[in-house]
Amino acid sequence: MPEMICQKETALVLGVSWETLRQYRRKGIGPNWFRVANNVVRYRRTDVEAYLESRRVVTAA
Repeated sequence: MPEMICQKETALVLGVSWETLRQYRRKGIGPNWFRVANNVVRYRRTDVEAYLESRRVVTAA
């Protein structure tokens, strides 16, 4: 089973607040997530890493 991380850890990894992460979910942006219970949200660590990689900006040298 893939490693799952909580909202707080995900927000820390992304460098955003917990509230910003919540807004990402409401807007349908950000990394993929799972609702495992009514108020329990989890993220796959690999999905968070993939999201970060997709946001990478490569500058010309």
